Amino acid sequence: MKYHSVRIFLIAIFSFGWGFLAKAIDFEKPLFEQKSVQTLVQDYAGFLTKEQNEKIEAKLNQLSRENSVQILFVTVNNLFGYDKNDYAARLGIAWKVGSKENNGIVFLIKPKQADSKGEVSIQVGYGLEDVIPDAIAKRIVEAEVIPEFKKGKNFKGVDNALNVLIDISKGKYSSEKYMQRTGGDNSGQWIPLIFIGFFLILFFVLRIKSAQRYSIGHHVPFWVAMSMMGSSHSGSSGGFGNFSSGSGSFGGGGFGGFGGGSFGGGGAGGSW
Repeated sequence: MKYHSVRIFLIAIFSFGWGFLAKAIDFEKPLFEQKSVQTLVQDYAGFLTKEQNEKIEAKLNQLSRENSVQILFVTVNNLFGYDKNDYAARLGIAWKVGSKENNGIVFLIKPKQADSKGEVSIQVGYGLEDVIPDAIAKRIVEAEVIPEFKKGKNFKGVDNALNVLIDISKGKYSSEKYMQRTGGDNSGQWIPLIFIGFFLILFFVLRIKSAQRYSIGHHVPFWVAMSMMGSSHSGSSGGFGNFSSGSGSFGGGGFGGFGGGSFGGGGAGGSW
């Protein structure tokens, strides 16, 4: 009888210890190097109160059940030298936030400290990039989050941002409507396209000039020279034809845990 009691006691101690270790977080390394604890709210920095986190988690769980969109809200005290956007993207990939439709979002906050500024990042999975492009993520950070954080209203800033992300992802209104409503200007997103167009034009102008010189020097028609120059580069390695971007897992359930998908690493952030 005594042996049976001791055995039960040891099993209980072992079970408790194993459960504790399974949920333990090693704060000496980034979260994306650790196993996910499979909940949509991870306030490691103690940025919000317990009651506020419970409200947010209930809202995010409902979104996951109804729309399969998963938003991971996570706060950390240390980015370990990583850029905030890079950290959030790596976390989304490693923890597989989202669902098979690739519709996950990581909302990361590193609170302001005595020796460092506060950081915010919103990273969006591939399946939502057209719905919530980088310019909108940036606008949400600038219009909904940072102004409230500066006033010390942490919960309001987080809740505002989540409400917008949820409404847009559910199709209540478009990202364009949100930009118009908040007085934002999305013209900046055309700047990269303008640069790309400029370099493409420059490339073709230089190619044409080279073909003209080759045509005159070798006494061949201009279009023949263009064709010969094009074929001479078709077998070369490198360049745009061989460029590929990385991708990773970014998935989940309803809420039964994270589950699969891809994450591009775009998104946007801000500081305060």
